[in-house]
Amino acid sequence: MVTVVLHAALAEMVSVLALHLFPPSCTKNDNKATNNVTSNPYYPLMLRSFAKLLFAFHPTHVEAVANAANRPHVLAVVFSMLALDPAAHILTCTICVALGLLSSETAIFQIPAILLTMTVIQWKR
Repeated sequence: MVTVVLHAALAEMVSVLALHLFPPSCTKNDNKATNNVTSNPYYPLMLRSFAKLLFAFHPTHVEAVANAANRPHVLAVVFSMLALDPAAHILTCTICVALGLLSSETAIFQIPAILLTMTVIQWKR
């Protein structure tokens, strides 16, 4: 049950990260209707739902949840996702990365992804 709850929380974090990476369009033109997908009012809901479903039903993640021996890997990914919060203090990010590394070696492979994702989020701002 703990692994399932962690996986559900992780899927929610992935959906929030998807909104940070692909934010809705803020430009509106009152004179002309735009066909921009990101200007759709349902875009955030659709994006978050798609990201959640894609993450939650990926065979690798389903296998990790079904096997209780893979709980350290799920914890490592949870701490890696917490480190991606753009509003988090650098000390919080460092602690989350350290806890991820202490949970499992999976976090070693996530450090380049964390740095790249944080760079993309800051660049899009």
